[in-house]
Amino acid sequence: MEPTNELVEDIVVLEDQLTNALRRRAHLEDEMNQDIGLIAQNPSWNRLPLPVDILTSILSMVVFPDSRSIGRLLFVCRDWYSVIMSTPVLWSVIHVVGPSKQSELSSLKAYCRA
Repeated sequence: MEPTNELVEDIVVLEDQLTNALRRRAHLEDEMNQDIGLIAQNPSWNRLPLPVDILTSILSMVVFPDSRSIGRLLFVCRDWYSVIMSTPVLWSVIHVVGPSKQSELSSLKAYCRA
């Protein structure tokens, strides 16, 4: 079966699009490699500081649904530790895990009374 002219034209168009996409990909990879080289030469560029109010807003969105996450967030970096420790609103809700069995609860009550 012989391909129709329309199919041949479609194939030519698709091959051109693929060629252009591959060229664009190569160009973007070159740009990315140049950026990676610049970052490697300038270690201070590895982190982009956020203003404290924006970081606090982001952290509160993470902490309020699950207050247990605050402990993990303290270890991200010094800046985050500093912001978390100096922002009381992030500590306004604390998740406390209590005893899971009645015997543990009884032991805890007895300990607290002593």
